[in-house]
Amino acid sequence: MQRIKKWLILFTVLIIVGCNSDLDKSIPNDSNWSQHQLDNGLRYHLYPTEDKEISIRLMIHAGSMQESDQQKGYAHFVEHMAFNGSRNFTGNDVIRLFEKTGGSFGADINAFTSYQLTAYKMDLADQEHLPLALTWMRDIADGIEFSPDQVEREKGVILGEFRDSRPENEPLFTKAYLEAIKGTVLENKNPLGTEVSVKQASAKGLENYYRTWYQPQNAELIISGNISTEELSKLISQQFSTWKNSGEPAVNKQRDYRINHGSYTLLAGDKESPSLHFFVDRGPSSITTFKQQYQYWLDDVTQQLIYQRLKASFNDAAQAVQHLGSYTQWIGYNRYSAASVAFSADNREVTQQLFLETLGSLRDYGVSQSELDSIMTSYRNTLSNFDSEWNKRKPLQIVDEKLFAIDQAMPVQSRETNRQALNEFITHVDLKRVNENIDELLSANFSWLQGYSVSESLTDLEQEMIKLPGLYAQAGFKPLDLQGVTAELKQPMAQGEIVSRVDRERNLTVWRLNNGIEVWYQRDPKAGQRAHIVYASQGGRAALIPELYAASDLLSQSAARSGLGEFSGAQFDGYLRKKDVAVYPFIGFTTHGLEVNTAVKELPLALNTIFNISTEIKIEPRQLEAVKQEFYEKNSAYLSSPEGKWQKTINAETYQPQSRHRLVVNSDIAAVTTEQLLQVHERLFRYNRDNKLVIIADLEPTHIAPMLRKYVASIALKGEQSPSLNFDNQYNADLAPLVEVIEGSEKGTMLLTRLINTEKRTKSAKDVFTEDALKRIANARLLEDIREKRGLDYTPEIYPVTQDGELVSDWFVTAKVASKDLKEVKLALEFMFDGLAHSITEEEVSTAVKQLAVAVEPINEDPQQRAWFYSRYLIHGYGIDALLDIEGTANSITLDDIQQRASWVFGSNSKKLTATLSPKN
Repeated sequence: MQRIKKWLILFTVLIIVGCNSDLDKSIPNDSNWSQHQLDNGLRYHLYPTEDKEISIRLMIHAGSMQESDQQKGYAHFVEHMAFNGSRNFTGNDVIRLFEKTGGSFGADINAFTSYQLTAYKMDLADQEHLPLALTWMRDIADGIEFSPDQVEREKGVILGEFRDSRPENEPLFTKAYLEAIKGTVLENKNPLGTEVSVKQASAKGLENYYRTWYQPQNAELIISGNISTEELSKLISQQFSTWKNSGEPAVNKQRDYRINHGSYTLLAGDKESPSLHFFVDRGPSSITTFKQQYQYWLDDVTQQLIYQRLKASFNDAAQAVQHLGSYTQWIGYNRYSAASVAFSADNREVTQQLFLETLGSLRDYGVSQSELDSIMTSYRNTLSNFDSEWNKRKPLQIVDEKLFAIDQAMPVQSRETNRQALNEFITHVDLKRVNENIDELLSANFSWLQGYSVSESLTDLEQEMIKLPGLYAQAGFKPLDLQGVTAELKQPMAQGEIVSRVDRERNLTVWRLNNGIEVWYQRDPKAGQRAHIVYASQGGRAALIPELYAASDLLSQSAARSGLGEFSGAQFDGYLRKKDVAVYPFIGFTTHGLEVNTAVKELPLALNTIFNISTEIKIEPRQLEAVKQEFYEKNSAYLSSPEGKWQKTINAETYQPQSRHRLVVNSDIAAVTTEQLLQVHERLFRYNRDNKLVIIADLEPTHIAPMLRKYVASIALKGEQSPSLNFDNQYNADLAPLVEVIEGSEKGTMLLTRLINTEKRTKSAKDVFTEDALKRIANARLLEDIREKRGLDYTPEIYPVTQDGELVSDWFVTAKVASKDLKEVKLALEFMFDGLAHSITEEEVSTAVKQLAVAVEPINEDPQQRAWFYSRYLIHGYGIDALLDIEGTANSITLDDIQQRASWVFGSNSKKLTATLSPKN
């Protein structure tokens, strides 16, 4: 027996290390994908499903790497032109046609360009418009039109994209990436090109690039959803076989380029804090063998353990940080393991020391079995819930996975292949191998990145960078306690009672508890082995006096750092991880509560956690001070930036000093006490405001009821004299019509137009749907006029900002425009507002209603998202009937409903505030 036991231990080590020959086997492709090729070289991939939706991707294996020096940005420019007219579609008709089917530009109809790929996407609600979609994809192949007028107009849109994605004040990671690609083939191949090349682009030059690279041998078509492989193959052949092959060889995609692995000290962005990061090259990101798959999972476990230990170290030390993380970073076709910490400049020395010491301790001593168990629990639960999660995949996810796999030259795994591989990994991974991987990863040659602030000395930090490897190489400290904690949560002294039960349609059960809490439970097989919970009520800042607003911003993080019951913050975090229970507290302007996601077997623990958080929390003064420091640094970084100064000015001009919407500033934070945090908790969680608990899981209601009696009905709530809710936004009586801030560091001007109507109106579920439909109509007009017709901005947006419970109207319109175009944009917006207030059409309403129904319908397949929607609608008195008949509610919206709301939002009774952030120079 002893010999057998030793052999089994050796086998376990070998299979994970990779000495077993089976691990070197290639991962087979999912046989549900059928692969085809036309005589002209076009490859296409089909994956039928039982979904009603259909998703399509057209890949063109050409991007900025295929451009000459005179064509910089042309691949991306051609992508834009595909939406501006083609053989079968005039101008932007393709967008409008597919919006009428329920699609939305950006979300369902879009494209992107990278170094070696241009991809077009179309997600359809059903198969009715599949022929039309294929017609557009066929047009993209060789039917894009390059009207000189359209090209000139589109230049403004692309230059707007420069303003949106290429700020003058670049964030740290952008600067680091640009340093890393210096001297490589990527250095001068940015897919956007240059402003000069975009301005000088001609219709003829763009068409030359297009005709050269848009070839069938360079293209792949991917389709999944409600399709027949045989019928669709015929249709594809009919459509695409006439696409002529130029005879040139297919693009040979380059995947072996490497970036520079140096270390850098760079200035952080104007809204970022100083920071320290390391990166370790883990090789190609393509996973083609089981050995590579297991190594990827092993690295993922390692990174989660690094983050868990870092979080525990900083929590135990009550050390303030702005960001802490350990994660995977994909750069090009390589995968990197990384970890980072961000902090205030004053805390750099002590923060970096703790960061390095913690990493050194992990490297030299590894982790405990208890720590590993807390991470592996989520892997085991993923395996136990595998089929449920797999079945939730929709066509859009399936085609995007295939697109990524083709680009990375890797297989798409089938359900059984992935399940078996995951099972093997979980079965054979052990503490020894994990600690060996931690040691190997953390002993690798790091690339360091220091981000510094303007208050720090670059010269001094460059000298510190030289010392970093030596400091990190020092022996790590041995943790005093690597064992798991034995503490438990407080149990209720006595259980409560269920007062009533009502069974409703859609497997809904509604209980009323003796403490006034109403529980809505929906049994849903789609939940699998998970339970999705939201416990919430109206309240948030609306239930607080102004003196407690700042404290409400600090409560959740201070309580999380302090722990619960006998647990410290780090212990409680590890305990919940080990049990696979995730808890997310939220305190908003008009609502507050807890969102919980848990393995269904841990549902009693999840409900006990809700009981504990609701009845009693602890706040450690040192943790409150750490959270204050974190808030102070984050606030300082943002409010000292040009955009932060602008937003602060707008906020002060809009709201009275006592409004819950006034920005919390550092002087407010400095005054917060532990007593105030306890007052916030008392006012929010100890009163009954018709509290709702929503649970979605796959359990019999009779299994839920005992848990409700023990953990939820036992929450003692005060039913009388609860702090009143104040939903008054408290706008300034004299709203400034114009706010100009000349502090910008960018070339263009940021524009915000705000429309406020203080006439109060109650809101029903139908009103919520109507407001969403109106937002879609307004955005369509905004994009059509500002982007498509005039080429003034890339991503103008319009949206309401009022919260549930608030009875007024408050909408934002935002844009980033060239300063010379500011007057034209303002005039265009005034014209648009007037049109919305008076002349919306039946066609616009029909399109928006269809889009709305398509956008909301997926909650029926997603229990987690549905639990959130149910909670929101219940606590604000909308009821969930509208969500039980999404299409019916959407279709009940009439032109008159929309026009009345539009007149309220955009009409003459709305006050307008226009705010601009212009460059200093």
